[in-house]
Amino acid sequence: MTDLSEIEHCRMPTLLMCGAHRPLARLFELPVGIYAGSAKIVCPDEPRLLGMLDAFRRMFTRAGVATVELNTLAQPLKTRPRGTVWAEMTCFDIEGAVLERTNLRYFLQTSEGRRRIRMIEFMKAPAMLDLDWLAEIVGRVPASGEPDASPARQIRYVLPGDAT
Repeated sequence: MTDLSEIEHCRMPTLLMCGAHRPLARLFELPVGIYAGSAKIVCPDEPRLLGMLDAFRRMFTRAGVATVELNTLAQPLKTRPRGTVWAEMTCFDIEGAVLERTNLRYFLQTSEGRRRIRMIEFMKAPAMLDLDWLAEIVGRVPASGEPDASPARQIRYVLPGDAT
């Protein structure tokens, strides 16, 4: 499935946290933008998108997040080619306690008959995601077609504090 249906929307956090980044990446229209405050991340190609999703997962895991829930607050009619989904994201620890809750919206675009995410905006970025750092590092990685960035591979970003 590459269309952002209600089922896929509910599965997005599970795909992220279990590391199934390729199926998750198919729900995005490239280039995709992610915004939160001053942080602006643009992923122009699949390797950077996959790397960013993996970095999100690792940042969440380091912060003790065991599961993430995404609840739809409002969504557009399915007949419209574009629309905005408002959602609430809740991060839980292993015992089910809420670590953080934030609102976000994502902008949908229909292309080739499939609805995909074109942009995500966090109303307030989760504290465990260092989006300013990630925006800087994503911008330094070579784009597809350049040496060391084949479309088939995922870029692994070294997070601050990672053992090298």
